[in-house]
Amino acid sequence: MAASLYIIVMLVSARSARAIVAGQWTGATGSPPSALMVGPVPLDPFRKTVIVDAGDRYVTGTFRWMSRQADFDPVHIPKHADAALTHAARAQDPAFDAILIWARFPYWEISEKPEGRTVTLKDVRFAQVTRGGFSATTIVQQP
Repeated sequence: MAASLYIIVMLVSARSARAIVAGQWTGATGSPPSALMVGPVPLDPFRKTVIVDAGDRYVTGTFRWMSRQADFDPVHIPKHADAALTHAARAQDPAFDAILIWARFPYWEISEKPEGRTVTLKDVRFAQVTRGGFSATTIVQQP
């Protein structure tokens, strides 16, 4: 009974927090987010992590129940989804398409290396995880 009550409270809490964050985002930007996640933070039921799909970038932040306020980080994560190197990497390595099947908030990092440009696909939800199949990387050869 206690576990069921806890699950119900968490579901209602998540839905309410999502509505509050979506309202604050829409009020601040004038348009609703393309996608939104308000997820739990370990060991703190009064704080949530926020990811907003803002078109060509993601905006992350924190929602706190005590203030009922979302604070958005000033540094955004560019998607690079339409970059030519992104398309080349997808054509070169099927691992990218496998990750895109489950990725809710995918973004691409592009960096220069002597042997070519390194293209890495990540999901914002798991950006800090460096092992375990949560990203894919390939080198796109320079023409």
